[in-house]
Amino acid sequence: MPRKSNEQPLGDLIKDVIRAYGLQDKMREMQMKEAWEKMVGKAIARQTGSMTFKDGILTIVMDSGVLKEEFDYQKSVIKDRLNEALEGQYISEVKVF
Repeated sequence: MPRKSNEQPLGDLIKDVIRAYGLQDKMREMQMKEAWEKMVGKAIARQTGSMTFKDGILTIVMDSGVLKEEFDYQKSVIKDRLNEALEGQYISEVKVF
């Protein structure tokens, strides 16, 4: 009698591990940081103090008060463009500090 195979594609296995350890938000955060740099350019990305993502909320801390003000007015555009880059509706709210 042939044995059942436990084989599965590596990509599926990685997704299962990420899900099992609750790392979806961290993975999504990494993808957002990459998309952010492409969206705003390297010079502005360097002036981003930190960027965190948890429970659908993207928090961006800017090093520059001027940029903070500008991005505060553009929160809905930021949300829409990053969601588009990530091919899903992951970000429900953007907070800029």
